Amino acid sequence: MADIKPETGGIVSLIALDMDAYSNKYGNKAVRKNVTIPAWLNTFAEQYDINFSRALQNMLMKAYEEIRKAEDEANANYELNDKTAAKIMEAAGITEASAGVMAACMVVTTLLGGGLGFHYGAERIGITVIPTSSGNTLRQLRFVRFFTAKMKSSGGKKDAL
Repeated sequence: MADIKPETGGIVSLIALDMDAYSNKYGNKAVRKNVTIPAWLNTFAEQYDINFSRALQNMLMKAYEEIRKAEDEANANYELNDKTAAKIMEAAGITEASAGVMAACMVVTTLLGGGLGFHYGAERIGITVIPTSSGNTLRQLRFVRFFTAKMKSSGGKKDAL
């Protein structure tokens, strides 16, 4: 590791990976599972020479693909929400330079609809966010002051705190 030279300002980190543990958890090795089904279904499957393992794998793979597709669509929606929040903040003149390095996430809308959009949108434009819940404004202001966050109004003329 001493022979590895990082770029100026960079660092070298050692990362330990347990490939055996990863392979055991995510590998394609077949794993035996016992399944309990009604007798009539067993009779039907045997009558039509249905491979239980293949049928179960096909059903699970279909469920896996449907769930992954839904997760991908949800992630795309979250990303669009984050980008939109970032654009709104930038349009209002909020930047890392104008907001300091931190902002308190004090959004009074639903968490997914507003709070997370604001949170990740602010991070997208370089602002570190201190997540707090709605209500208890004095506690939130103490958080901001404690972390020495400086938040300015959209006009950039005076501090909000």
